[in-house]
Order: sequence, then structure tokens, then C-alpha cells
Amino acid sequence: MTRKLIYNAEIADLGLLIDRTLIISYLHIGYEQALNREGIMVPRFQYKKILERLKEIINSFDIGRIVVNGDIKHEFGRITRQEWDEALNFIIFLKNNFDEVVLLKGNHDNFSKFIADKTDLGVYGTYSIGDFIIMHGDKIPDDLMMRDESTIIIGHEHPCIGIRNGERFEKIKCYLKGNYKEKNLILTPDNIEEILIKAIDKTETLAARFRHCAGRSLMILRRYKGDEKSVSRQQIKE
Repeated sequence: MTRKLIYNAEIADLGLLIDRTLIISYLHIGYEQALNREGIMVPRFQYKKILERLKEIINSFDIGRIVVNGDIKHEFGRITRQEWDEALNFIIFLKNNFDEVVLLKGNHDNFSKFIADKTDLGVYGTYSIGDFIIMHGDKIPDDLMMRDESTIIIGHEHPCIGIRNGERFEKIKCYLKGNYKEKNLILTPDNIEEILIKAIDKTETLAARFRHCAGRSLMILRRYKGDEKSVSRQQIKE
């Protein structure tokens, strides 16, 4: 297998591997509940998909430590029930599958400390591995340029490229490499939208909701030639 490197950090799916340390970002656990509250009825699928993808990485690489580089949860000002349950189970999964688990604070993690405390973990601002310093990227440490590490790894910015073909426009997740002053810089991608699109594409949730709304707004007849069908029954695709 050909190794793909950025400043000597190896790409492992949507994570980075340095020696035996895997770095992942942007989990945004609880995203579905936040969408539900806004009236977007999607199923709660993301946690399962994250585990499936992470298990593939575990089976493909020799990893001892994992660094979660911020945004383990989605909501800013509170912890929802979905976030509490799934984030706690996720950390337990990590502790069962890695020798060491490191949590870094992101801008969505105002209350993640309470979840981490339940599993005897701390939440840190930065973490160093050899010549790399890892941080979420929403804040710049005051001493950053005085530190010895030559390469900075951040998340936060959700990098992608856009490709347009006529009316069709596609966003593709990507890594970005460049420089910040005298240091190398790596931005890691997220997989939130990709997971969401794939899940919606495979579900009848939105289609059923559309049929339900059409049945009410367009006054679809519930009785026609002696055959009665309720609006809820009209949601079912036949």
C-alpha cells in the first residue's frame, strides 16, 4: 500500500497518523438531534458510521494512541441527551481500543469536560508529538511561535474544494498544507456532511415526510370510489 504523507504525517482515511498516534477531528456527535430541533427530520446514524469508519482504520494501521482534536460534540451551550450518551460510549470505545486517549478542546466543547470527567480523562488545549503540535485551531496559543515544533496540525476550518460542472456543484473534502509564519501547517478535513448525505440518500425519512405534507396541503382525498386511505397511510411508498 502506497503511503500518502503530508510533512511526514501519514494520511489515514480522514485522520492523520504520526508514528503510532492517530489524530481525528470534527466528530460533532449529536448533530442529528440539533437538526431535528430545527425541523430537519433525519435519523440518528452518525455515531454508528463513525465507529464503522474508525474500526476500518484500526484494522489497517498499527495505532497505540488516539488524539481527538476538538468538537467531539455539536451543541455549543449545553449537552443534549444524544451527545451525553453517544460521546460517553465513544470515549469508552476509544479506551477499550487504544493504549492512550487524548482529548483536545474545540469551539463546540464548552461542556465536554463533564463527559471526559466521567471517564477519568482531561481536556487539553494543545498536544505535542515529536516535531508536531496539535490544536483545534479556533485559538492561537500566545507562545506558539516560540515553541520548537515545526509543524502545526489543526481542524476547525472544514477544508474542501468545489468542482462545478454546469449547474452541478460538488464539494470534496481535502487536506490543506501550507505555512503559518515560519511553521508548516496542516488542516484536516471533516466527514460530517459526507455521512449526512449518504444516510439521507439511503432512507425514506424525507420522502415519507414529503408525502405526508403533500397529503395535508394538497387535500388528497382520503376516500375515493369506496377505498379509504388515511394521510399517514399515504406516506407509505407502495
